[in-house]
Amino acid sequence: MTDARMRALIDRLGGLAYGGDYNPEQWDPAVWREDVRLMREAGVNLVSLGVFAWASLEPEPGKYEFGWLDEIMDLLHGNGIAVNLATPTAAPPAWLSQRYPEVLPVMADGERFGFGNRLHVEAPGVPRTWMNPSRILDFKRFTSDTLLKCFVAERDIVRSFRDDIPVVTNFMRFYRHADYWRWAPEEDAAALDIYPDPADPDAHVSAAFQFDLFRSLKGGQPWLLMEQAASAVSQWRLNVVKEPGRMRLGSLQAVSRGADSVMFFQWRAGRGGHERFHSAMLPHSGPDSRTFREVAELGREVGRLSPVAGTTTRAGVAVLFDWDGWWGLEELWGLPRNDFSYVDTVMRHYRPLWEHHYAVDVVSPHSDLSRYKVLVVPNAYLMDDEGVGAVTEFDRRGGTVVMSFFSGVVDACNRVRPDGYPGAFRRLIGAKIDEYWPARAGERFAVEFSDGSTATADWWREDIHLETGTALATYADGLLRGRAAVVANAYGAGRVVYFATLLEAGAFERVLIGELRVAGVADRFHGLPAHLECTVREDERHEYLFLLNHDPGTPSPSPWKAWVRTSSPAGRRQGRSPFRPSGRRSCGGCGRRDRGPAPGGAVLSRTTSSLARSILLVAGSTPRARSSSMWAATVAMSHSGWPTVVRAGSTQPATGTLS
Repeated sequence: MTDARMRALIDRLGGLAYGGDYNPEQWDPAVWREDVRLMREAGVNLVSLGVFAWASLEPEPGKYEFGWLDEIMDLLHGNGIAVNLATPTAAPPAWLSQRYPEVLPVMADGERFGFGNRLHVEAPGVPRTWMNPSRILDFKRFTSDTLLKCFVAERDIVRSFRDDIPVVTNFMRFYRHADYWRWAPEEDAAALDIYPDPADPDAHVSAAFQFDLFRSLKGGQPWLLMEQAASAVSQWRLNVVKEPGRMRLGSLQAVSRGADSVMFFQWRAGRGGHERFHSAMLPHSGPDSRTFREVAELGREVGRLSPVAGTTTRAGVAVLFDWDGWWGLEELWGLPRNDFSYVDTVMRHYRPLWEHHYAVDVVSPHSDLSRYKVLVVPNAYLMDDEGVGAVTEFDRRGGTVVMSFFSGVVDACNRVRPDGYPGAFRRLIGAKIDEYWPARAGERFAVEFSDGSTATADWWREDIHLETGTALATYADGLLRGRAAVVANAYGAGRVVYFATLLEAGAFERVLIGELRVAGVADRFHGLPAHLECTVREDERHEYLFLLNHDPGTPSPSPWKAWVRTSSPAGRRQGRSPFRPSGRRSCGGCGRRDRGPAPGGAVLSRTTSSLARSILLVAGSTPRARSSSMWAATVAMSHSGWPTVVRAGSTQPATGTLS
């Protein structure tokens, strides 16, 4: 499903792209040859060039200096390293804003950004008398559309000279000022800069959502990881290093969820500026450093993963993520409560899906929903008529919709919909909401399910009057005692579950995962622990299974033996799950527990032949005392159908086998 221009790039590179931003204009030309030598040692096959080079390319208005650029591009080309040539607008020269101050970004209140900022347009907090909610919403849309117009203009200039190469721009993690759904059709691939905080124990879950989003922006096409950190960053209050193995784990996590590149900011650590302590592939400590050794080893592994390039992931469940809904929920005051976090809400819905290893696509209200069995809709406060129609039709045709509170409230112009709350989805959920009851600080409510189980809820309640819907759970105390807290409704051939309160995580997970199972969403990794991330990339002939261990202190079961045993088409026709381990954490019914490898993960590939060749790579954070336990291997299927482990970079078998 790869875009033709992207396919040509991947073919030229021979597989996945590996490298990072390279800023040779910041260094003496004598350094360039050492850089290129070390790039080859690290397996680099692509560098981003010229990102901050405007002042070096045009030191004075109309005076151009391309000689240094020609020299470095020739040097890179001669060493088999391709170039991702940037438009250097990220760092305009001082003379530009001095001579043309009108090019500086203008804030919502008319104030201009000064020179020297990393130019991100953001509306400030302004007195409420200055703006109404619809005007704020218009400003957010205007900002996104104006930035997009600039990108399209630059893209079209590039294409007027070369129409056979991909043109992309770097998006960022949870960036609210550009509607990526509107941008993605204008790009040849979605590209992401992401810097998960190593100090955040849940950063990998948020990263997984971002990776799923970027794969989904182009309908399942592979995307580009354009920037990440090799170790520590410089933007947090506390910037901790990535412990041994963490950089590798995060990189393979991106590949497992659709990335066709592993790129970094930047190649060589800069000596000055805000990012002088930002890590790099080649750090200040040089090639004889832990970071560079890990970078070089990862480069070799990425090279062995070349067959994965161009493959995709197929999902049976989708999570709705919408910039209009985000802006409406957070940018506008005057709501029943004004401390919504759209990102936190979305992650609350996504996390159980990640922990249960479901493949997830991310969709907009205007995406094609026909391929999914379940649609998860977090806090869709604002949705246009087309989106409402799409969600409703999805359910009518037999899908399952799982929706959370305060959804379907206003239209595209931020006007409350008629016919009572939730105007857009009243008939869908089979209930009318009389009032929204935001909770007081510390307020908790008891909730009782129809099966007699109980849970607690907080933060939000709704006074619901059932029409065609039924109560899956009711409030067990307080003024709303007996009212529905969770509603189920049949609509057309489909089913809707609506949460009218913020349930505790465990209860929410039970309901959500239960609905997926009832809807028949494939549960290929049932029983595997949450910290062992399981994903699959595939094409018409191959499937690639990724196993990534995010808990270095917990041994993980090894499901790959059962996967190998049922790898033939006949095994699949017999209905056996190709990935599900059998027995009590045993492998392939062998009757013994298997602790699996040291903390890490694996990648296996399967073709339609039972004599498939496979690749096994292990990734994961490793305890300091067990750093030697990080290992990688290739697996070749023998004629007996059992793989024999061969150490990476060697043709000699390891001390054991997976049989």
